Amino acid sequence: MAEQRERVEREPTTEEELLAATVGELVPLSGPIEVVDYDPAWPALFAREAARIRTALGERVVRLEHVGSTSVPELAAKPRIDILLVVADSGDEPAYVPALEVAGFRLVIREPDWYQHRVFKGPDIDVNLHVFSAGCLEVERMLRFRDHLRRHEADRRLYERTKRDLARQPWKYTQHYADAKTAVVEEILARARGRSNTVGGEQRPAVRFADVDRRGYRTTDVRTGYGEWVATYERTVEDAMDIALLETLTTPSWATRRRAADLGCGTGRTGAWLLGRGVAAIDGVDLTPEMLAVARSRGIYRHLIEADVAATGLPSAAYDLVTVCLVDEHLAELAPLYREAFRLVAPGGVLVLVAFHPHFIIAAGMPTHYTSAAGEPVAIDTHVHLLSDHVTAALAAGWTLAELRERVIDDAWIALKPSWEPFRGHPIAAAFVWRTPA
Repeated sequence: MAEQRERVEREPTTEEELLAATVGELVPLSGPIEVVDYDPAWPALFAREAARIRTALGERVVRLEHVGSTSVPELAAKPRIDILLVVADSGDEPAYVPALEVAGFRLVIREPDWYQHRVFKGPDIDVNLHVFSAGCLEVERMLRFRDHLRRHEADRRLYERTKRDLARQPWKYTQHYADAKTAVVEEILARARGRSNTVGGEQRPAVRFADVDRRGYRTTDVRTGYGEWVATYERTVEDAMDIALLETLTTPSWATRRRAADLGCGTGRTGAWLLGRGVAAIDGVDLTPEMLAVARSRGIYRHLIEADVAATGLPSAAYDLVTVCLVDEHLAELAPLYREAFRLVAPGGVLVLVAFHPHFIIAAGMPTHYTSAAGEPVAIDTHVHLLSDHVTAALAAGWTLAELRERVIDDAWIALKPSWEPFRGHPIAAAFVWRTPA
């Protein structure tokens, strides 16, 4: 059952309830609960299972997320990959259960009275696949809990201590261990809800895109948007936005960088440029399978991983260069990205980040967007991060600023985008170079 579930009653789940929800035999625990240190391989295991699920269900997948403790870097967990699958109607089992069973998943929990929740076990590794319907409140609750733990070390450590303490106690069923965590989960969620409503706090940006949006386009999430945009992406994204800025940087000496992690690699545009500058080995991370498929076809990357840029699953201190291009405007917070990049680099490593300039987002009131196959302009979730937001997040993570370049809309840009003439002279993009101590 869900590790951080919300039951109407707060009492522990009874054995009768467990029997009613279990498909097949209800098996007691054969030993103590195992909680192990965080394993950087967990995101890659999720990515492998996510690919299996997407292959099985195709367009029936509304949303697919890595959840539970294994989705939170630096958090100890049971070595079990929790996956959140959202479908149109989780109660409509014929629409998705047979396809998952063919792929090797086995239905083990059916809870029609609790958000039509279903749980499947994986075909070869320890997986809990949780299935809910689109619009289910529990989906947002699970993601809020995960995202809060990723961002807030104090609550992450509190949760870990609680889990380790509870794991030392005897439990007949895993669900009873999960129920025992209810109090600390509710406490953390209360703080997560409070912080999300705090003006001027870490969770609330200085500028909300909704307050400057002049287009009013229908908005979709990052994975869905880029999955739909992929067919025309290469033809619509201009090198003047990011590649041209990379070429102006005096730091680093690209050819001396032997191992690079390209976060938010997309179709591989940045990776191709790095390879052309002599970077020998490049790994890529992106959230969108369709973009990764294009990147893979280029033959640029050693490894490609489907993961969040703030929780990549890549090894620590393994790279002397991390690149992030045209990604930050899709992140609600910058701090997790800068912390993850810092974790990835070896001493003396460099982070190069190219951003859509906040001034232009505010002045134009224009989100990142694409034109759908039906001809409709569609926005992808967009956030405004001031340059000072970048500095604050980077310094807190341990970075030192080595170089900053900005690009303005000039004659070359107007030749590409004549309609941008009113914005001539406005900054359009910025490139940061950050260093770690040697």
